[in-house]
Amino acid sequence: MKPKLLYVITRLVAGGAQHLLLDLVEHLRGEYDIHIAAGPETGHEGSLWNEARMLLPEGHVHVCRQLVRNVRPHRDLRAYFELLRLIRALKPDIVHTHTSKAGFLGRLAAHRAGVPRIVHSTHGLIFHKEANIPGVSGHLLVLFFFKIMERMAGQRCHAIVCLSEREVGDVLRLDLGPSHTVTCIPNGADLAPFATIPRAREDWRQREVRIGAAGRLNREKGYDLLLRAFRHLLDRFPNLCLEIAGSGPLLGKLQKMVAALGLEGKVVFRGYIKDMRSFLAGLDIFMLSSHYEGFGLVLIEAMAAGLPVVATDVGGVAEVLDGGKAGTVVPPGFEADLAIAVEYLLVHPGFAFELGQKGRSHALANYSMDHMIQAHRRIYRGDKRPPLAEPVSGPRHAVDLHLHTLNGAASRADVDAILVAAFRCGLKAVVLTGHGKVAGALEARRRAPVGLMVIPGVEVRSDAGDLIGLFVERPITATHFKDVIAEIRAQDGLVYLPHPFRDRSSVTTEVAAGVDIVEVCNGRFNKSDGQGIEFGDMALVNFARAYRKTGVGASDGLELADIGRVQTILPPFANEAELRALLKSGRIFPVRKDGEWVAATLVEV
Repeated sequence: MKPKLLYVITRLVAGGAQHLLLDLVEHLRGEYDIHIAAGPETGHEGSLWNEARMLLPEGHVHVCRQLVRNVRPHRDLRAYFELLRLIRALKPDIVHTHTSKAGFLGRLAAHRAGVPRIVHSTHGLIFHKEANIPGVSGHLLVLFFFKIMERMAGQRCHAIVCLSEREVGDVLRLDLGPSHTVTCIPNGADLAPFATIPRAREDWRQREVRIGAAGRLNREKGYDLLLRAFRHLLDRFPNLCLEIAGSGPLLGKLQKMVAALGLEGKVVFRGYIKDMRSFLAGLDIFMLSSHYEGFGLVLIEAMAAGLPVVATDVGGVAEVLDGGKAGTVVPPGFEADLAIAVEYLLVHPGFAFELGQKGRSHALANYSMDHMIQAHRRIYRGDKRPPLAEPVSGPRHAVDLHLHTLNGAASRADVDAILVAAFRCGLKAVVLTGHGKVAGALEARRRAPVGLMVIPGVEVRSDAGDLIGLFVERPITATHFKDVIAEIRAQDGLVYLPHPFRDRSSVTTEVAAGVDIVEVCNGRFNKSDGQGIEFGDMALVNFARAYRKTGVGASDGLELADIGRVQTILPPFANEAELRALLKSGRIFPVRKDGEWVAATLVEV
C-alpha cells in the first residue's frame, strides 16, 4: 500500500507555490496516495482547481470552505477544526503544508491528529516589510502575534523547507523552528523545453529589442518601477518594447500609468500565459523588479531560455543568479539601477549573450525538476540532513584569523605572551590584526615560536562596517569599502568580513561579492552583542554559503583567556600558500564553541 500524503495550501490560484505543489503531485503520485486540501478562494491570478482534479482521482481534492487568505479569527478557528476532521478521516502518513495560513492551521491540526510526519514549506516569510498580506503586513502587533504562532507551529513539525539560504537564515534568526528541522530546497522546473530555445550573438541596434517581465500584477512585483525604468531607457533606445505576462488587481492602475508616461504602443500586457516557452522565446532581455520575492521561479525559466536577466536583490534572487555571475543583480526599489543595468546590456550585446549563456548553464545544473523531487523524497522519508560544515578527515590544524593584539595599549611583552599561549593551545597559525597597523605584526612574526605561523593583518572601519585584510604588509588608508577592498587586493591580500551583521542593517550584495572570507562564529559575541543580534548561529553559516564564501570562526583574543576559543579547524597545511588556498576554497570549516579549547580536539599538532 502506498503511503498517504496530504498537501494543504491556502488557495489554488495560479501562483508559484501552487505550481510547485502540482509539480510535486505530478511526479510523486506514482509513489504516494496523494490528497490536496485548499480553501475555495480564487483571484485575478486564475485558478488551478481543474489542473489539480485532472492529476488526482475523484475525491482526492478537498475544498476546505473556511480556509481563507485574510485574517478572519472565527473562520480561521472553524478552518482548523475542518482540517482536523479531514486529517482524522484520511489518516495520512505525511502532511505537507504550504504558505502561511495553511501552514499554521495545518501543522497544528496534523500534530493534534498525531500525523507521523509533518512538513511545512514557507514560500517566503510574511514578516518581510514588503510582503503584501492583507490585514497583516505593516501591522506590528499582528506581525508579533503571527511570529508567536509561527514559532508554535514550528515546534510541531518535523521539517521546515525554505526556498533559499537567505530564507533559511531568516527562519533561524526569527527562531521559527528548531535549527535541525530547517533546510533549503530551491524550486525546480522542467527546463528542457526552455533549453532548446536558440540564441545568437547579434547587434540589437539593427532591430526592435523585446524586454519582458512576468508575474502577478500586484504591488510587491514592483511594476511601477519597471515602467519608469523603461521610460528612461526609451529616451536613448527608441527601438525597445516591453511585454508583461500576468494578471492581477493592479492591471487598471498600470494601464493608466502607461498612458501617463506616454508609453502607449510600447508596453503590452499579455495577461496570464500558460505557454511560457513561447513567451520567453520572443524576448531578448528579462527583468524582475520585485520588492518581495520568495524565490522567483520565472527566473530559472528565463535563465534556461538563455535570456540575460536583470533582477532586484530580494528573497532568493541573488542565489538563483549565482551572486551576479549568472545575471545582473541590482538593489530593490530604485528605477535608475534597473535602467542602468539594462542599458549596459543594450550597449554591450556580446556581454548580454555571454550572460544569457552563463544563466542557462547555471539554471540547468542547479534547478532541475529532478533535483527538487529527489530532495522532497528525502524529506518525506525523514533522511538526516548532511552536516552544514564539511567534515575534515585526518590530522587537523587550527588557525585564528582575527587576533586583536596590536591595539595601542598592547606591549611587546603582551604580544609575546599571546603568541606563546596560542602555540600551547595547538594553533598552527594566527593573524595579528590592528586598526590600521601592520608594523607590530611584522615584528611579531620574527619573534614567534617555531611552528607557529604569524600572518600580518589590518582592520579597517569602512563606511560599510569593519573589514580585515589578511596577508598585507602596508597600512590601508581608505575608508570607503570599495577602496578598502581595492587596496587589500593591490597587496595580494585576502578580504575578511568579521561579524557580518553587527553595525549593519544588512550586508549588500556588492560588499559580499568583494570579500573572500566570512566570520560565522565569534568567541566574544557567540550569544549576543547587546543589541539582540545573535552570533555563532546558522544565519551566518547560511549567509556564507549563499554567497559561496569561506566560513570561519574567530576568537577576538583581547585576553589570554580568549586564545584557543572558537578557532577555525582546517585540513593540514604546511605554508602560507596552502593556507591561502584553504581560505579561498569557499567551504564552511568547523569551529569550536563557547570556551572549548582547541588543543583538546586536535588529532595532531
